[in-house]
Amino acid sequence: LMAVALAFISISQISCRESFGTAAEARARADKANPLRAAIGLRQIGPTWTPWIYLQSKQRHQDDWVIGSKSQAADKIVQYDKLGKLLWEEDSYASGRSVWMDEQTVQEQLVIRYDYVSGHAEILYIGNDPATKGITDGASGASNANVFAAGDKVLKGWKISRL
Repeated sequence: LMAVALAFISISQISCRESFGTAAEARARADKANPLRAAIGLRQIGPTWTPWIYLQSKQRHQDDWVIGSKSQAADKIVQYDKLGKLLWEEDSYASGRSVWMDEQTVQEQLVIRYDYVSGHAEILYIGNDPATKGITDGASGASNANVFAAGDKVLKGWKISRL
């Protein structure tokens, strides 16, 4: 399922000239793109968020952002091309529950992905709750407003705000 969430690659509409080496550079990219995120209806990168800088993220031209401990999975992944243009980003939301699926225990989560070229949002549920799966499957291929509404509905049940 996560492979589906990572399968999209595109070209961007926003250019960032900074390199991918430091937290300050990641912060500058985040601050530059936050007004666009707000206009689209995506979660903005907050001033207290921590960029998780590591070799693999630099090689992949990604900024991984966490809220809280660096031991957590990234809360937002932002993908750029080699020139620093936005390609896509994902917001991950964890329910706090562990579930058994695909012969392993995984963290139940919701992923909302936005592709900057197509302007299209997608939603992915990682878990095994039929009601949640019904909400997210029903939003698959729908308008961005419907994707965001489905995300809001699931997250309200988890007592989490999407924005």
